[in-house]
Amino acid sequence: MFGRLIRRRGSADAGLLFGVGLAILIATIVIGGAPAYLNSLDRVGVEGVLDGLPPIGKNLVVTNNGIPSRLSSVNAVTSDIDSTANATVGDIASDARRAHRSPYHRNLDPLTIDDWSLARFVLMDDFVDNVQFVSGQAPKTPLNDQPGATSGVVAEAVIVADGAEELGISAGDTLTLRLASGASSAVDVFISGTFVPDNELGDFWMGLGGPILRPPLLPGFGGGVAGLFVTAEGFGAIALEAAATPMDGAWILDIDQAALTELAAGEIVERAEGFESRIEADVPGSLVLSGLDRAFSALERRSVFARIPMFLMATILLTIVIYYLLLASSVLADRRKDEIGTLRSRGISLTQMSRLYGLEAVILVGIPVVLGPLISVVLIAQAGRIPPFDDVTGGGTLPVSLSWDQFLFSFIAGIVAAAVLVSPTVLSGVGNIVAQLRNQARPTRSPFFQRYFLDAALLAVTGFLIWELSASGSEVIRVDEDGGLSTDPTLFFAPAFALLGVSLIFLRVFPPMLRALGFLASRFGPAWAVLAIWRLGRAPYFYVPAVLLLMLASGLAVVAATLASTLDESAQERVLYDTGADIRVESARGSIDLVEEIREF
Repeated sequence: MFGRLIRRRGSADAGLLFGVGLAILIATIVIGGAPAYLNSLDRVGVEGVLDGLPPIGKNLVVTNNGIPSRLSSVNAVTSDIDSTANATVGDIASDARRAHRSPYHRNLDPLTIDDWSLARFVLMDDFVDNVQFVSGQAPKTPLNDQPGATSGVVAEAVIVADGAEELGISAGDTLTLRLASGASSAVDVFISGTFVPDNELGDFWMGLGGPILRPPLLPGFGGGVAGLFVTAEGFGAIALEAAATPMDGAWILDIDQAALTELAAGEIVERAEGFESRIEADVPGSLVLSGLDRAFSALERRSVFARIPMFLMATILLTIVIYYLLLASSVLADRRKDEIGTLRSRGISLTQMSRLYGLEAVILVGIPVVLGPLISVVLIAQAGRIPPFDDVTGGGTLPVSLSWDQFLFSFIAGIVAAAVLVSPTVLSGVGNIVAQLRNQARPTRSPFFQRYFLDAALLAVTGFLIWELSASGSEVIRVDEDGGLSTDPTLFFAPAFALLGVSLIFLRVFPPMLRALGFLASRFGPAWAVLAIWRLGRAPYFYVPAVLLLMLASGLAVVAATLASTLDESAQERVLYDTGADIRVESARGSIDLVEEIREF
């Protein structure tokens, strides 16, 4: 029986039910799409930040200049770094790559001031795969049978080609070196080849290519410095001669950039800061070089500001949608008063009525609940093609994904919509039929929001929110104890409550205004105007819903227009703040006179 009643009423009120379903669909798209839209903005922001960072800025590099040159000490620190990265950063970080430089060694032969005087041994994992050999071959494990060997330790090494040319070193040469500071045995180094890096500014070298390939010169020494790349075994053999001397250690952790874009900015900051704090505690004297924490902390702050317009517009739009649902459900209840009276006269209870109209609401709400998140994903993706996102997407779509959170939010919105639809219809069944017919013939009672002073309550809540906003310096963003930024969601409802409250107050004074106009028209106006105003005055609240809906829609349009101009002005102010001046001149030492000339110009 319920199924037949639902089909019959659905066909009779098809147009109105279509409007209700459309309103619910809009609500589920907005609410269900909010998580996806925020995640999409976060992902775009993360990708933009990563594109602007240098290699060392979007990865992790640990440096420590106090590690002894013993290979066992180096390996112990490497193990600690790997375990710390696994615990704090997770599987998005690779195992640590070693990029170590030994203490300085001095060249024993020749000893003239015109020749190069120093050398540093370099242990860099996987460097052979990122260079091209110009002459010779990659270094091998230490041997004691190389030609020209004069000591008990012989290591094979390679050197960057331009450095070898500058220092007069060629493949096949044997160098005799000794620790520059401190006592040690001489080390014979056989140059097995020369190479050029594939991309000295690429991710592999992580910004360390300059000091590693061409080490700086120590004060008091002349000539140049040779950067000699050796194998791990060779580095260990050489380190035995300088075991107590600290070296310059560096460990590079490559971060999976694709996996990084799947994380929120706050999570990236949390992982980077956790890694840094753990390293400083577990490996004393270490310094973590990375731009992840600073860059994504700034992105997180910008994201908080970027979400404010969306939250503001969403609250007003949802307020209008909820009111429209109340309006539509009231119209449905009025249309079904005869049916409700008949059912009530035949003994149907309010519980049975709730089941009947609840089933109808579930069918009406269920389809938008399922379709809302799906449509929102399509709309968000296609939003990347509009002009404001051109700089970010290049005319393509926004990156967006579908998650269960969207269906959860959509389901909650559907429950609220179902309750809004069912409540007026069920409540209209309370009371006797005679009272309902009398009120329908001439509705003299004021609306419920006036009887219970909901308009005054809304204005009171709005006043409190505005006072709270002014007390915080007219800022909806608050700084937490740890320095993070957060927003108070209740403040975003202030414009919606103010718009709704003012509209309801206007409707309270609407009947007295009609009576005053009727009095003036009866004295000075034409007969047709008097009749029209008297007709409005007989049932002033009949037109209230449409007037209120029109006022809310007009308010939404005004807020959208003013918000757009506010955002444009805010963007200009941020650019001016970051720039500081139209022209900035940086002068090198000894060029102060040029600054004066430019100032005069």
